Amino acid sequence: MTEHALSPKILLVFTGGTIGSSVKNKIAGADENAKYKLLNEFYKIYANKPNFDIIQPLNILSENITPYHWGVLANAIITQGFDKYKGVIIAHGTDTLPYTSAFFSFLFGAAGVPIVFVSSNRPVGKRGSNAVVNFCAAVDFILGYEHGGVYSIFEHKKTITVYLGTRLIEMDNRDRFSSYNNIDFGAMINGIFVPNKTAGNPSATEIKQKPTKYPKPISIRNTIFRISPYPGLDYNVFDFSQTKPVAILHDLYHSSTAATGFKDNSLICFTEKCEKLGIDLYLRDCKHITNGVFYDTSKAISKRPIQLLSYISREAAFAKLYAAYNTEESPISYMQNDIFYEHFRAPSAI
Repeated sequence: MTEHALSPKILLVFTGGTIGSSVKNKIAGADENAKYKLLNEFYKIYANKPNFDIIQPLNILSENITPYHWGVLANAIITQGFDKYKGVIIAHGTDTLPYTSAFFSFLFGAAGVPIVFVSSNRPVGKRGSNAVVNFCAAVDFILGYEHGGVYSIFEHKKTITVYLGTRLIEMDNRDRFSSYNNIDFGAMINGIFVPNKTAGNPSATEIKQKPTKYPKPISIRNTIFRISPYPGLDYNVFDFSQTKPVAILHDLYHSSTAATGFKDNSLICFTEKCEKLGIDLYLRDCKHITNGVFYDTSKAISKRPIQLLSYISREAAFAKLYAAYNTEESPISYMQNDIFYEHFRAPSAI
């Protein structure tokens, strides 16, 4: 019998966040000892106890996480290796979880074992906390799932949803995550993963057939900048004389537009500035700039030397740029390729 059959081993990675926090004087903060509280509560209710190897490369609230920390976290997991594990659970804060899970999807989506992010709405032990529920569901998912990939699991109002790592959207003010285009990957029901077989979701067979590729250690050297349009956005505030990003991700409005009418507020003028400075400019277009009604602003933008990213969430696009510009691959080619199901056009829009 294999080691997994005898005693499944899971790599458990703590990073801080609410799931790794404690409350003192009504203030929640990252606490290195909080992981023991989570495990103690888990062992009280979980019958078939797997073995855990535990590491804690970070101990910070997730709003303080930067792309540099992504590199630290990734390298800590790479150092541990994958061959001896049934899967990996990463305990992470909710605020920036969609960005970290997307970045890890690009690095670890073909690593051959499931990597599951868990988080919580409140610290362990606090009334209404879903930390233990999420953690138990992650263990169930790993022990019952025979394929690799990167996922996130989160319970809200008794529903335990499983999200693809590249399709997780920032949490709303009601402590709810959602999926890009509102199509979740599946759910955990009575400890069993039930996939959502909607068109556009990869099947277990598709994921299993991805060639295994172990990531190399990564160093985050290059900086990516992100801009969202809003009325009166003045591009003059972006100086770049002190710090110059290698690439910029610029969102568009829902109608695939941005301001082009006045110099200080014109995306057209900004593209010229980026071209002169040697900064690659990417426009994230939630539809497609050439589909449907074509506004004159869209037409003007489309004639500029930009890279267009369509049918991808802003979280995944931002994380993917960091992966693209901090690996050895050609960034522009990397951005156009589908790495881990991040390019997703909703079936209703097809």
